[in-house]
Amino acid sequence: MTWLYNKNIQTRSYMTQTIQERVKEWTADYITALNDNFYNHQVDSYQRMVADDRHTDHALDQLRNIKTRDARYLYTWKALEGRKFYKIVYQTFDEDENRFRNGSVHAFIDKKTGEVYKAASWQNPAKHVRYDMRIIKDREFLHNPDNIDWAGGHLYMR
Repeated sequence: MTWLYNKNIQTRSYMTQTIQERVKEWTADYITALNDNFYNHQVDSYQRMVADDRHTDHALDQLRNIKTRDARYLYTWKALEGRKFYKIVYQTFDEDENRFRNGSVHAFIDKKTGEVYKAASWQNPAKHVRYDMRIIKDREFLHNPDNIDWAGGHLYMR
């Protein structure tokens, strides 16, 4: 007897995961992509400043700090879990209070479906779904730091 193996099935535990568990993982992967996108953006910006011989001492100091990937020198994103949504917010480090502070909301992700919404306000998502993480094409797009924009440009209606 010959057994065929489906390459799309990763593991038995993956098959038994609920969609809510997968959405949580996909949300973490999206946050990683946002962090990587911002890191790449900052490194490129400071390298251009050094190449153009503008503010070279400051740019070199910032570049050195950023390349350590220390979150104190970069925006970072975090998922705040609400009743219905994961709220994706960016955080900055407050040196005076020696802690991270939440900034604005980047996006909302429906915990049950994986649908991604642009933020309309701190509390509410926009009306229309922008991406659906259950769709492989959308998920791969959102998890690639070269496709997305840390400032949220990819969340505008397409």
